[in-house]
Amino acid sequence: MDNYFDGFERKEVTLISTQDVKKGEVVEFLDSYTVDKSHSGVNFIGVCTYAHKYNASVQLKGYTKVKYTGTAPQCGYEKLVGDGNGGVKVADNGRYILVTDVDNVNGICGIIL
Repeated sequence: MDNYFDGFERKEVTLISTQDVKKGEVVEFLDSYTVDKSHSGVNFIGVCTYAHKYNASVQLKGYTKVKYTGTAPQCGYEKLVGDGNGGVKVADNGRYILVTDVDNVNGICGIIL
C-alpha cells in the first residue's frame, strides 16, 4: 500500500507578495498581508503554492514537500527555519514541524505544517 498525505488538513490563503516569491518556497510575513521568501534563520509561515506577479497562494497547514539545506532533518518533530534560498534548514531557534519523509539524494523533505 502506498502512503499518501496530500490534501491532509490543507489550508491556503492568497496574499500580496514580492516578485521574488516562487512556487515551492517557504515564506514569511514582510508586512500586513504581504509575504516574501523566508530569510535565513527566520521562522516561516507556510509554503507558496502559486505565484503570479504580486500575488501568492500560501499553504499554512497540511502536508507539503520542501527543499532543505545543511544537516538532513530526521523524521518526527524537528526545529526548522527558512534557509534564505526558499527551503528549510534544521536550527535550534526553529519551530517544531512534523517531518514525515526525507529524500537525502534530492535534498527534499515532506512536512506537515
